[in-house]
Amino acid sequence: MKRLFWLVPGVLFSLLHCAFFRAIDLRPYPPAERSLFLQNIRNETFQADANLELTEWVRRELHRRGNFLIARERSGARLILSGNLEVYRREGRMLDDYRNPVRYELILAARMHLRRLDSGGQSEIGQELLAASVEYSELEGYVETEHTARQRALQLLAARIANFAEQSFVNFHGQPPAAASDPGE
Repeated sequence: MKRLFWLVPGVLFSLLHCAFFRAIDLRPYPPAERSLFLQNIRNETFQADANLELTEWVRRELHRRGNFLIARERSGARLILSGNLEVYRREGRMLDDYRNPVRYELILAARMHLRRLDSGGQSEIGQELLAASVEYSELEGYVETEHTARQRALQLLAARIANFAEQSFVNFHGQPPAAASDPGE
């Protein structure tokens, strides 16, 4: 009986999670509309190469999802995703008896832009400041280096950037052509 008690909320949570947090599928849109050029993200922090790592994580995330066709050249794309890494900060969150940090929070923020290339130039589809933060400790509990925590934060920020690009695309284009003409709705 106790197992059934815990099983029912678990199933309900799973169903609600799927209903409200669905992944966006852009495959019904024409491939030419989904071609995207990922411009190198610029760095406005003092952390060397964090922008290059973020660009690579975003590229991996977009490729993994398969919603956009990544173009190698700007001329072969209909969309341009660009941005600035504006915040890279490490803050002490828990102190020992001598007021030395034992636990840190790593905070990253990037301002991203999604633009559409037309024959007349570029038009902005979306712009947003996206942030990610992770906590880590090099001394206690689950021991993790700053480099590992940095990779985890960059991966989280890349997922948020991919969500932003997909949502901005859908907001600009509306419902996909197949779903809009579906007589069952």
